[in-house]
Amino acid sequence: MTDIDESEIITELVRATGEAAFLVYPDWTYAVSTNVQTARGVGTWGVVAYRENDGQDVDLWDHPDIDRRICKYSDQLYVVQGSEWAGMKCTVARSGTFRIEYSYDIDKAIKWAAQAFSGLTPAELVDILRPQEK
Repeated sequence: MTDIDESEIITELVRATGEAAFLVYPDWTYAVSTNVQTARGVGTWGVVAYRENDGQDVDLWDHPDIDRRICKYSDQLYVVQGSEWAGMKCTVARSGTFRIEYSYDIDKAIKWAAQAFSGLTPAELVDILRPQEK
């Protein structure tokens, strides 16, 4: 893939993250989408929308198009980056400003994903999602 492809992937991921946030808070402040590569080539993703300091997981069950786009573009970003990172966090402000961070440490990546999963502490998520040694 070329640099243009990567910029298109990032643009679409940022758009899909913002659209997901709008589902929860039409007046959203910012949103965070994450992708954690829990096993070779298998990722898990999620989105949290924020209005000021109130955050809420975005349920994409009834919005398969947005769900597919977040999965597709975050997975494509993994491939274009060389399939080396353990996790990605895309933070998008309503103004359009965004930041994409990568982690090569699986525990840190899983803790990022804690923003997209409810009911579990970051330590519990690390235990559940860490790749198992065989």
